[in-house]
Amino acid sequence: MSAWRWGVFMVSYYVGRGLIRAARVLAYATAGVLTRREIGRAAAGRWSDFGIDETYVMSGLFTWEENFYFRFLKPDDHILIVGAGSGRDLIGLRRAGYRADGLEPSETALTLARTMCAKAGVQADFHIGWIETAEIPEKYDVFIFSWYCYSYICDRATRVGALRAASRHLAPNGRIVLSYTVTEPVTRFLPRAVAESVGRLTGSDWSPLPTDVIMFEHGGLHFEHQFVPGEIESEVAEAGLRIAAHQVGDDGLIMLMMDD
Repeated sequence: MSAWRWGVFMVSYYVGRGLIRAARVLAYATAGVLTRREIGRAAAGRWSDFGIDETYVMSGLFTWEENFYFRFLKPDDHILIVGAGSGRDLIGLRRAGYRADGLEPSETALTLARTMCAKAGVQADFHIGWIETAEIPEKYDVFIFSWYCYSYICDRATRVGALRAASRHLAPNGRIVLSYTVTEPVTRFLPRAVAESVGRLTGSDWSPLPTDVIMFEHGGLHFEHQFVPGEIESEVAEAGLRIAAHQVGDDGLIMLMMDD
C-alpha cells in the first residue's frame, strides 16, 4: 500500500474510533437525562420495528426456547408473554397447543402482532402496557418474559418490580420463565460518569450500573443490563421468589416460583 493510502486509512481509522466513542458517551449522557420510565419508553420505540419480517414471526419458537420452556409447561396452562413484540413466540406457543396471550408496551408492535396472529390463524388476547403497571384482569399459570426481555428493563428496582408484579398475577403453583444476558465484571468508567453527572443535574431517578450497555441503535435508544454471577439470584430473592431451575452458558435461562 502506498504511503498516502496508508495515511488516509490511519486518519480515517482514528477519526472513526473517536466518533464511535463519542456516540457511546452521548448515548449515556442522553440516558442520564431521562427517568427510568422515559428510558423504558425510548427502548420500547427502539423495539417497535424489531421482528417485522413475516418469515421471522411465522418461524415460531427457537430451539432453545422449546427445550427450556416445554420442560415447565403443562397442557392446560394459561400463559402470558411479557414483551410479546410482533408475536413470534406467541404464535409458536399457540401452534404447540398452549393457551397464550401477550403483553406489550409498544402499540406499533401490538398492532403487528394482531395482524400476524390473524395470518397464522391463531387467536390470542393482548394487553397494552408495562408489566409493573398494566391492568391484568386474570391470573396466569405462567409468565414468560420474551427473549432477553428481562435484561432490557432499566434499573434493578424496576426489574425487581416487574417480577413482583408478575408474581401478584400468578395462579397457584404458577411459574415465571425468563432469559437474560450474562457477562463478567466490567467498568465503563467514562460513559457511566457522564450519565451520572447529567442525571444529578437533571434530577433523574436512576444511575447506570457497571454492566449496563447503552447505545443508539435502530432509530432509538438501546438499553441492556448484562448480569454478573450471583446478580440474578439477588434480584429474584428481593422479589420474594425462588429459583426452581437455572442454567447458565452463553446466556442465562431461569424458572422461578413463589417462595414457600
